[in-house]
Amino acid sequence: YNASADLSDFTETELCSVALYSRLLQLTGTEDESYIEISRRIQRFMPSFFVAQDVVRPIDSEYGHPVINIFFKCREEDLEEALEAVGDLWLKADVTDAARIAAAVEDLETNFRGSVSDAGNVYASMAAASCVTSSLYAEELVNGISAWYAIDALKKSGKPAENATKTLLSIKGKLSARKRMALHFTAGADAEKLIEKASAAFLSRFDGEADPDLSGCRIEPPKQEEPLLYALPGTVGYDAFVIPAAGYCERLGAAEALFLNMISSGVLWENVRNNGGAYGVSASANAYERVAIFSSYRDPGIKRTFRAFTKSLDATPSKSDLDYAVISALASEIKPRGPQERAFLSFHRTCRGVTDELRRARLDAFVSMSLEDILSCRDALKAETPSLCVLASASRLRKSYPELPFKVLP
Repeated sequence: YNASADLSDFTETELCSVALYSRLLQLTGTEDESYIEISRRIQRFMPSFFVAQDVVRPIDSEYGHPVINIFFKCREEDLEEALEAVGDLWLKADVTDAARIAAAVEDLETNFRGSVSDAGNVYASMAAASCVTSSLYAEELVNGISAWYAIDALKKSGKPAENATKTLLSIKGKLSARKRMALHFTAGADAEKLIEKASAAFLSRFDGEADPDLSGCRIEPPKQEEPLLYALPGTVGYDAFVIPAAGYCERLGAAEALFLNMISSGVLWENVRNNGGAYGVSASANAYERVAIFSSYRDPGIKRTFRAFTKSLDATPSKSDLDYAVISALASEIKPRGPQERAFLSFHRTCRGVTDELRRARLDAFVSMSLEDILSCRDALKAETPSLCVLASASRLRKSYPELPFKVLP
């Protein structure tokens, strides 16, 4: 099950604090219960429970929707009690407890710091993509380096609760609007009446008069002509190269997905990993956000890698390359999945407006793709200007870009 709140009208400051709010919901009590008491209630009715922030962009929209999601699993007979506990936490969370705020800041900052060595390519990709669309900029604010800097500033202030409470209270107040809420249930057909009753009771607790503008997050992405540079310790780095691409419903978008799959396991693997010494490299299409993302992982190269990314767009795949890419794309779409993964995918497809008919049309496009289609999409990608980001040591950044400033990661 999933309870989701739309944050489309949030300010940039609030979006940078969403990660902290999500973490605090899992570490604090409510106005009526201590952390221990609400935790026991959650554990009693929900064996699986976690809170996460995301940005969802419908395939027919130019704008994304930042969201806070509460994902949980429970027995059907416990659904009313589970939703009551979720509602108590959502509407009554104690976001002024100084000790709990400090714990959430410490926990989140440790996670950011610990994950950069394993997910530096993800952070670099989010930063590079943030210059392309407002939706991807919002994604960077809630989950990327911007959120990390916000958390680090709170920690270094020595007074995280004092400096965060005003924003946290603002977020809590906004989350009381019923219009923001969306519920998604995956259950047996015989649970329909139970779900209707439980969801009606849950939604009745929210403010039905509030009318926030939820037409999409319209914050302007930053203009960035030069590479974004971030310094971190170590002898290897992470490079990202992002260009605009076609959308989910376009045949060109399906062709781009296949082409990027081919060069990822072909010329990029050979030039960036085998010859360049990177631990990993990839190129993939995010058709929902309409971008193509190239990234390297634990890479000793910077400009050499960017040249390899650019040169890979000159590749001319063979018919056998196309056949393997089609098989890979089909396998990814139709492979068997467990109940939890199916529920998660169903939720995200619903939010993005991806119907079974649209999925079938995309699969048909994969199967019917020709080499001429692939070359057309290659030429379209070559015409785009990339947005670049590098996470590497200060000395390597100075050597590669002596004329550009860089920021030091926390």
